[in-house]
Amino acid sequence: MPSQELIQTVERSFAKTRRIFAVVGGGIVLLSLFMIWLGLSGSDPSAGAATNVGVVVLGVIFLVVGGLLTFVALRRNPVVQMLKADPSQIVWVYDQRVITPKGMVNNTRKNVFFCLRSGKRYAVVTSTSEADALYTAVQKELTSAAFGYSDERQAAFKSDPTSVR
Repeated sequence: MPSQELIQTVERSFAKTRRIFAVVGGGIVLLSLFMIWLGLSGSDPSAGAATNVGVVVLGVIFLVVGGLLTFVALRRNPVVQMLKADPSQIVWVYDQRVITPKGMVNNTRKNVFFCLRSGKRYAVVTSTSEADALYTAVQKELTSAAFGYSDERQAAFKSDPTSVR
C-alpha cells in the first residue's frame, strides 16, 4: 500500500490540471450561455433567423464542451483512487519532456503518465521539478510497475497492457 505522502504528492500534482480545466470549462460555459442568449433574444436586428439559429447551435456545442471540461475538473482523480484501492492496477509509469517555444526562450515542462491494467492512460501535466519529485516518489513505492518509456513498452501496452515489463 502506498504511503499517504505519495498519495498527497499525486493529488497536488493533479491539482494544477484540475484548476486549469475548471477555469477554462467555466469560461466556455459562460461564453456559451451568452451565445445562446444572443441567438434567442434577437438583439441584433441585422442578423437573420438563420444566423440566430447558428449562434444558438454553436452556443449549445460550447455548453457541452465547457460542461465536460468542468466535469473532468470536479471528478475524483482515477490515479489517486487506484493508489488507494489497488496500486497493482498501475502497470507502467513514464515521464515525457515537453518543450514549447515561448518567444526567444523555450518553456520546458514534464508530463508523467500513469498507464493502467485496463489500458487507460492518465497524464499529470506539471513543472519539471514537480514532475521529477513525483516520478521519484512513485518509483520508490510502486515496485510492481515498469518505469521509463521505450518503444517496446509502448507496443506491449497497446497489444496487452498487463504484459508491460
